[in-house]
Amino acid sequence: MAAAAAADCVEIGLLVEDDHQRKGIGTELISTILADAAAQGWPHARFNVPGSNRAALRAVLSGCIRTTITRDADLLHVTMGLRALPLARTLNRES
Repeated sequence: MAAAAAADCVEIGLLVEDDHQRKGIGTELISTILADAAAQGWPHARFNVPGSNRAALRAVLSGCIRTTITRDADLLHVTMGLRALPLARTLNRES
């Protein structure tokens, strides 16, 4: 059974179609989604990543500062703190 995300944790799901993988799209989407979640005041974010998908795990972990990883069978629950994100990654909502 998968562990539920905490009430102060936004759970994020992402799929990049096979033809578009390995082009940096997933990494850019993750960066934008995390910046948006931080700008909205979420203190934590969680991704559920298949343990066999090393590329997805690398993309999720890129740029993360505080990360906790737990395993549930072949699924990795990657939870990260968003308050420590660099200011450059936050979105400018006024433009």
